[in-house]
Amino acid sequence: MSKRTFNLTITKQSRALTVIFLLPIIVFISIVIKFESDSFILGGTALLFFLFLSYYFLIGELTVSIYDEKIHFEWKKKLFFNYRDIETIKESDIEKIVVDDGKYLRQISTSNISISLGTSRIKPKDSSKLISYFKSKYTVINSWENISKSRLNSFYKINIVVLILVGIIFISLVFIKGFQPKLLFIFLFCVPQLIMYGKQMKDTINKK
Repeated sequence: MSKRTFNLTITKQSRALTVIFLLPIIVFISIVIKFESDSFILGGTALLFFLFLSYYFLIGELTVSIYDEKIHFEWKKKLFFNYRDIETIKESDIEKIVVDDGKYLRQISTSNISISLGTSRIKPKDSSKLISYFKSKYTVINSWENISKSRLNSFYKINIVVLILVGIIFISLVFIKGFQPKLLFIFLFCVPQLIMYGKQMKDTINKK
């Protein structure tokens, strides 16, 4: 079989959550630097530096090569913040591929290991080509379908409770403080997302 090569940009969920957690701290430190130095330029430079560092930490460039009935993974080396090496797997060992929205490769699962990826919205490169290749050969599911029915039922019930609580909190705040556009914005931002997640979970539960 001829060699197939796919270049991917990866943003793993664990690192994305770390960046989200650190972002308020980064902004706070930049503000402190600005006031302590009495220099907007120094504060802005510090913020840009921390944001670049966060981006460098988050992004990984992965080459996926398929030949000799095996899938090989090779990270492009960085000065620091390198991702952990991924072991080569046999194509015959693959049991399922997890893809979200038809374009984000999340996971490759074999009988022995699960390889978490997370192709990025930033510079997706050959992501769609690799997904098309996998779709032609393996079972492809989404992240909801990768969760057991019992756990999914629990998540679905929690989602309903959260949706109700958001509605109660919104109505209570309007009653106490009066109508405020920012409250409506937050409400309209949260509720459609919760409804969408609930529908996706319900549709997946019905399929299982």
